[in-house]
Amino acid sequence: MSHAQAEDGQFAGDVIAVLDHLGVERADVYGTSMGGRVAQWVAALYPERVRRLVLGCTSPGGGHGVERDSDVRRSLGDPDQTAVRRALLDLMYTPAGSPPTPARTARSAIRDCPCAPAAGT
Repeated sequence: MSHAQAEDGQFAGDVIAVLDHLGVERADVYGTSMGGRVAQWVAALYPERVRRLVLGCTSPGGGHGVERDSDVRRSLGDPDQTAVRRALLDLMYTPAGSPPTPARTARSAIRDCPCAPAAGT
């Protein structure tokens, strides 16, 4: 087991600790990117706690992980944060979207998020 896999397994334990604290016996677990790796560990180590597992933009990591291609790395490294957000939306959503149009919802959420950098910064 790699160091990263061990960390993901520890994060899975943290997820279970939060569920225990909240009194949640079983949960629908969703994870994106690194959170997706953690969600996979939650499901593998604590299957009785997972009702449904939904994974987005993730891989199992380690030797089974798939590295993003150089075009994606370049677009995500753009100093223009608006371009980075646009690249992320293009990676995660189809142009048509689907009801209730998650791409537009995501674009609005990113645009309106107080954590998003102001234009030109």
